[in-house]
Amino acid sequence: MLGVAMIVGSIVLSIGLLAGFVNAYRPWVGELFGILGVFEGGYIVANVLKSRLILYADRIEDHGPLKTKILQRKDIGGKVFFFAGAPTYSLIPRSKHQRKMLVQIVFRPDR
Repeated sequence: MLGVAMIVGSIVLSIGLLAGFVNAYRPWVGELFGILGVFEGGYIVANVLKSRLILYADRIEDHGPLKTKILQRKDIGGKVFFFAGAPTYSLIPRSKHQRKMLVQIVFRPDR
């Protein structure tokens, strides 16, 4: 998620810079996209500093800067392991109404 946010932020900032240079009659468009890029950068920093993944015996909680996702153990339908910059588990819920949860293994697991 963080990689996607960084890509989108760089695209927004690039569009803002191009809009400011190209459109001399409306320079505020470039400034608007620049401000949006700054806010997105602030969100990325807050996400890195405030994100927490808490493992309980009966559920997994993913605390972010704006919301908390909870996936009960009984609701996990399956898991997929893949490598996306770090070893990652994708926990797939049984219900179609819930979203999958990505858990990156960046530290060695406790034994």
